[in-house]
Amino acid sequence: LRLGLQLMESGDYQKSINHLRSAARSDPSDSHCWEALGDGYLKRGAFSAAKKCYAKVVQLQPDKIYPKLQIAHIYQILGLAEESLEEYRTILLIFPECLPAMKGLAESCLLLVRKRLQYSGGNLVQEVQELCQTGVDAIVSALMLNNSISCLWKLLGDILVTLCKLPKRNQTVTLPTSLVDPTLHESPDQKISTLTSYRQILTIALNAYRKALQIAKALSISSNLQGRLVYNIAYCLNLDATLSRSVEKKRGALRCMKECLRMMPRSYTAWNLLGIIAASDELQQYALAQHAFIKSIQVERVNPSAWTNLGSVYLKLRCLNLANDCFKEAQTIDPAYLMAWLGQSTVAEEIDHADTKKMLHHTCCLGSHHNSIVLFSYYVLKSLLEAHTSKHCSLNKLYSEKHAGLPLASVQMGSSYGKHNTYIYISCIVAFIQRIDSIHSKRSISDSLGTFVLNDFNVISVDILFYLLYLN
Repeated sequence: LRLGLQLMESGDYQKSINHLRSAARSDPSDSHCWEALGDGYLKRGAFSAAKKCYAKVVQLQPDKIYPKLQIAHIYQILGLAEESLEEYRTILLIFPECLPAMKGLAESCLLLVRKRLQYSGGNLVQEVQELCQTGVDAIVSALMLNNSISCLWKLLGDILVTLCKLPKRNQTVTLPTSLVDPTLHESPDQKISTLTSYRQILTIALNAYRKALQIAKALSISSNLQGRLVYNIAYCLNLDATLSRSVEKKRGALRCMKECLRMMPRSYTAWNLLGIIAASDELQQYALAQHAFIKSIQVERVNPSAWTNLGSVYLKLRCLNLANDCFKEAQTIDPAYLMAWLGQSTVAEEIDHADTKKMLHHTCCLGSHHNSIVLFSYYVLKSLLEAHTSKHCSLNKLYSEKHAGLPLASVQMGSSYGKHNTYIYISCIVAFIQRIDSIHSKRSISDSLGTFVLNDFNVISVDILFYLLYLN
């Protein structure tokens, strides 16, 4: 056992595992051997074997907390957020003041939130908001035990920034007043504040990152880790500047990103964010943005985001061929990357390409993005108008066409209305498309539209023209 632990400490994990397995075979009831063997497997990356060893320790000593934490951590590493969340909740029921379990619970909530937002198309926003609140509650409980841990403050900032990505009606979080207003010094359980403003939540996230950076500097944590915190601060400043359309705040975010790159010059995400800030409408420093995106690609070639952003810069500068090449490169790296398809669809629209609507249809099938939804719905309604006014185009044929997209436009516009509830006219467009959709399901769409025309010859054309005018 001692030889195995010494070899593990020196980094020779395979020999360490061999000795620890011999120790466990000689005394199967020794929980220390199984626990050390689990650590060896975990450090070597054999997660399933490590989990079995920790489960054996729990079987031998049910009250031991370390193996339970390790099992939950392994679930987290494997991306099994639901299982990890349940494990941490079970641990906290037995050990209510276990700080690592509180941190792990918050991390699992954040992991699950990101999975929900990525794969659900934004349809589970209420569940996501509740998970964010659960994560915040866990972090607040951990901060009550020890508020001098940098990673806890960073995790609080990460959850609050993720919350800002939800629709406005779901941007709600409950926090202790002492976190909302740093000038107050009550204990966190004395008074509670509910934040419902995007800017308020972003301010608390920014303060959390700054607190984490302050602790990191005091403890002389590595410059790379400090650079990540500076990156988070710059990200928040950029979001705030975009919201307020402030040139000064954008410049502040740009200065912050330059400081971040001095700390970690080999970070492709940092170069990418520098380019995004420089290319913003407030700064319009396109030469710096181009340089930053190219540096990001040089650091990490498999980088669809930087390729797409570089294409967007060329698109703004009206270099359509270069923009199209960048978008194609991003699609080659990741064929399902929605933003690259949206960029290429925009290029196609600029040159009035015949396949623009087909590309937009494909973009909407890949995922939900407001710009692609509005643009695709515009083309669907435009096709409806042309079919209604032309004697040579059948509405029935249009509906059955693969890329006509009436049902898809209806669903996607409904999704967009759920996210952007200030655009009230979108609900009218959804209702109109659904009316056409329901008519077709009952009988021939051309016959049904004929009924409308008998009552008012131009009612359909007027509806479509009104919505086209709005979308345009």
